Amino acid sequence: MAHHQWLSEGEKLWSSYPPNHIVSSLEHLTLEGTRDLRQLQSSLAADPAETSCSVSEAMSDPRETSEDQENSKRARLQCGDGRSDSFTRLPSYSCLIQEGWAETAAVASQLCNVQRQSRDLSARLADKIQEVHQTLSDGSELSVLSRAAFDAELRLVLLRGCQDALLQECRTLQAEAADRRQGMKFLQQQQQNIQDSFLLLEKKQEQIQVLIKATSFSKAQVRHNSGEVQKFVQERLLLRPLEVVQESQRLQDSVMKDLNHFTAISLPTLQKVTLHGVHQIPTQELSINRLSNPSFHLYPIYKALYSSIGLSLYKTPESILQHVADVKKHLLFLRAQLCSRSQATNKIHKQLRESQTPDINTLLDLLSAHYAQQTDQLVPKLQQIIEQCQKSQEYGKEVQAAVNDWWEQPAQQCLPWEQRGGQTLQQWRDRWTVAVTALQRASGGRS
Repeated sequence: MAHHQWLSEGEKLWSSYPPNHIVSSLEHLTLEGTRDLRQLQSSLAADPAETSCSVSEAMSDPRETSEDQENSKRARLQCGDGRSDSFTRLPSYSCLIQEGWAETAAVASQLCNVQRQSRDLSARLADKIQEVHQTLSDGSELSVLSRAAFDAELRLVLLRGCQDALLQECRTLQAEAADRRQGMKFLQQQQQNIQDSFLLLEKKQEQIQVLIKATSFSKAQVRHNSGEVQKFVQERLLLRPLEVVQESQRLQDSVMKDLNHFTAISLPTLQKVTLHGVHQIPTQELSINRLSNPSFHLYPIYKALYSSIGLSLYKTPESILQHVADVKKHLLFLRAQLCSRSQATNKIHKQLRESQTPDINTLLDLLSAHYAQQTDQLVPKLQQIIEQCQKSQEYGKEVQAAVNDWWEQPAQQCLPWEQRGGQTLQQWRDRWTVAVTALQRASGGRS
């Protein structure tokens, strides 16, 4: 029953205070309980071994404290996020209590393990110190100096442990300070963004107010103008309907009279163009379509021209000009070719007329000398090429035998990625096939 009452009181407390305050209070109480336990343990330690144990605990305290602080920060962030989202998304009180008890049990179990390890290490250290003291208790000067050196070294180790613990705590504090500075910069940036947004909002509000004033002024102006228009219509137009009808009838009669006058006038006689400031030529005679009119006196010439150049009658004169220009260009090219050919033909005929009967014996002597020179130059080269081909065939047989021996080895299929001379087995095979084919073709051509 007491447990249910305690839960009901806790739920009342949870409903009356913010969640982050409750979590912070629980964390504070947990830290105070842990601190009291450590003080009680340090008060029970009286010998140097226990002192070293307390030093080791002090060395481990910053890490545990930093872990507790990180857990508290995480809890605060979770609570802050929950408050920013909505109160409906907050976890229940029972869940928070269970999570708190689970974390407390985990921390307590870790603390018990650490305390057990520290007690074991302290006992071992005390045994070692007692053993060393017993070894150096013969009263000689060397033993006294060794014992003093041992005590000094032990104090040095303890002080070094304290120094390491302080350095670790300093690093932790520096990291926390850097995190807080980063958070401060982020908050300052958010504050600046909020201020900029506020200034922008004020500016937009001022612009909206100006627009509202301008809109109201425009509405008032429209109302005033509409009133003036209505007044003008009522005073000037609605009072004289007969005069308006008479004026419109008069204008309509004048338009009909002008229309009757224009029906008796030929429109082509009015559409004339003045050329060179003197002649007035009808516009119809200047149209390009007059050429395709059968009644035009130049129509036969126009039709014959289109038939000769192979164009249709619907093509414009611009097309005729372009076609005629191309034909003229081609004609000039043919004339130039004909002129060049005539000049070359005349030159050849002139040379044939001027040339005498050729000396056949001299030509035969020159031809024989040329054949002898070619024989003297080409026979040694052919013999050298034949010798090279024979050597290449002999070397090819040796290479083929070596490749066949290597190809029959069982390990050549196991290493397809192996390269020799920058190429794989398949590439060497392809090259060998190409070389054999080329050699066979060369030998067949010589035979």
